[in-house]
Amino acid sequence: MGGVDLKGKSFLGSNISFDTLRPDLISIGKGCVITSGVKIISHFYEPDKHAMYYDRVEIGERVFIGMNTLIVNSVKIGDDAVIGAGSVVIKDIPANEIWAGNPARFIRKRT
Repeated sequence: MGGVDLKGKSFLGSNISFDTLRPDLISIGKGCVITSGVKIISHFYEPDKHAMYYDRVEIGERVFIGMNTLIVNSVKIGDDAVIGAGSVVIKDIPANEIWAGNPARFIRKRT
């Protein structure tokens, strides 16, 4: 895991990639399901400043992240959120919401 803060038992599928520059900026809550092919990045390029920056990616508890999702910005994903397969997450996702798409957008609240 190279420094990723895994806060409890979670399911991590195959071929998941965590940022290799600053994995310590990634935290994953307990009870998450992160499926095959997910990529989580904690370093980002600021094109207007021609500079790299680093920031946190915080995944809450019991979050489901579908196959081949990319998390490519500093974000907070709330508890019990669901992210559909193949999504590109570029902004915060509140708790108990379902998001999907490229870029990921709100689908509906969980019941």
